[in-house]
Amino acid sequence: MENPIEGQYAVTFDANGGTLLGYGNSSQATRQVKYGEQYGDLPTPVREGYTFKGWNGKNKINYSEGELMYSSIIDGKVVLDASSLEGNIGRRVDIQKYNNNSFIGTIFSSYENRFHSCTFVKDNTFDNIRLKINTTKSNPYIQFFLTNLTNGEDYTISFNVESKAEARAVISNIQLENGTVATKYEPYYITSSTEVVQNQNHTLTAIWEPISNNP
Repeated sequence: MENPIEGQYAVTFDANGGTLLGYGNSSQATRQVKYGEQYGDLPTPVREGYTFKGWNGKNKINYSEGELMYSSIIDGKVVLDASSLEGNIGRRVDIQKYNNNSFIGTIFSSYENRFHSCTFVKDNTFDNIRLKINTTKSNPYIQFFLTNLTNGEDYTISFNVESKAEARAVISNIQLENGTVATKYEPYYITSSTEVVQNQNHTLTAIWEPISNNP
């Protein structure tokens, strides 16, 4: 149900094991944001033994931390490039399921340059997803590790193929979210300048990285 002020929603900041500075060291805080506008100032969480990485909303893929093979991330876009490889080069972009680097099955394939989305059910047969160009030898890909998904639930992955030559694909706005419908793209990490694209009350969760004690 929409809030009394049209387009305005409550966003809850979940410190996820930490506390929020300036909020009485609370683990959660809520304030109002407006759909289509920027989030503005965000709380600063702290957690002993951890480094704060950022605030995360609905997008469960952080492709900047994916495993890259013959691919790179340029200006926030994934560039899969097979032009230097030997053998036959496919023009197809695939989304495939893997478990411990073993191929399980294909979720989606397309030759088209446009926005794509597909839905799958997470189960215990796979633990990561590869987005790749199909070739007969080494495959250029970026691999996403699905450590925060629940078996038995529906998820939708969406992305845009902006351009694709014989051996090259540029892919942007990669998003993995709960449910069976692709919604407006939201980056993995929310900043003060990120546009509010969720037209409902929602939660942003703090993402942490353990501080290594190794010298």
